[in-house]
Amino acid sequence: MTTITLLTDKTETLEARIRTVVDLEVEAQQLRTQYADSQRQVERLQAEATQSAQTLELTKERMANAEKDHEKAIAAAQKVADLQIHAAGIEANNRVLEATTKLKDEYS
Repeated sequence: MTTITLLTDKTETLEARIRTVVDLEVEAQQLRTQYADSQRQVERLQAEATQSAQTLELTKERMANAEKDHEKAIAAAQKVADLQIHAAGIEANNRVLEATTKLKDEYS
């Protein structure tokens, strides 16, 4: 009877260990699934980060190009304004010269 009891106890112990192993296998499979999900999420986030970095770089390039274009437009507008001022000065000098010549002709 003692042998049967010992064998029964050992059988129960082994069955408990088997259940523990099965539970651990289930938990291990769940952890593998979670790990795979996490890996996919990390890959997706890395792809998004790469895309965001590329978008940021393109935006910086566009801003730099727009700034250069604006500087060129401002420089061109300044040249036009300077030429207009110069032309107005020449026009004013011409009028003064004409008025002076007219006065000179009248007194001559």
